[in-house]
Amino acid sequence: MATRHLKQWIATLKNDNAQGEYYLTDIIAQAVADGVAIETHQPAHEWEVLGINSKAQLAQLERIHQNEIAQALLESGVTLMDPARLDVRGSLDCGRDVVIDVNCVFEGRCCWATAWSGAHCVLRNVTVAAGTRIDAFTLIDDAEIGEINRIGRFHASVPAPN
Repeated sequence: MATRHLKQWIATLKNDNAQGEYYLTDIIAQAVADGVAIETHQPAHEWEVLGINSKAQLAQLERIHQNEIAQALLESGVTLMDPARLDVRGSLDCGRDVVIDVNCVFEGRCCWATAWSGAHCVLRNVTVAAGTRIDAFTLIDDAEIGEINRIGRFHASVPAPN
């Protein structure tokens, strides 16, 4: 029933205002006029209801969202070398004692046991088992990585001089 009403109300929205914009909040008046009960919910954070009218505002809201993710990771025991330089574009589930260096990007669904990531890594849909180290500047796409590995794009072993 709610979907039917919503489709009807959206179809009748008008943009005859000074800004020439459509306001979803006008649907409330339509619901009241149709005798539909209105329920309200309080957002947990003010930023959840901020308007976005420019690319600058969109970028600010994205940083707020990324900061929320970073704080949750820190509280769960993850070490972030710089929480302001983390980008999660999906979900990131981490075990305790995971260390993530700066400018790492996580896309899709990523799951980490105890692992370490160098700076500037990009991981897409990756599962990393315990004891694994991912060196800086590494890109990993759609992978399951087993325990106690070292992965790196620029890693090279050089024998010690005699």
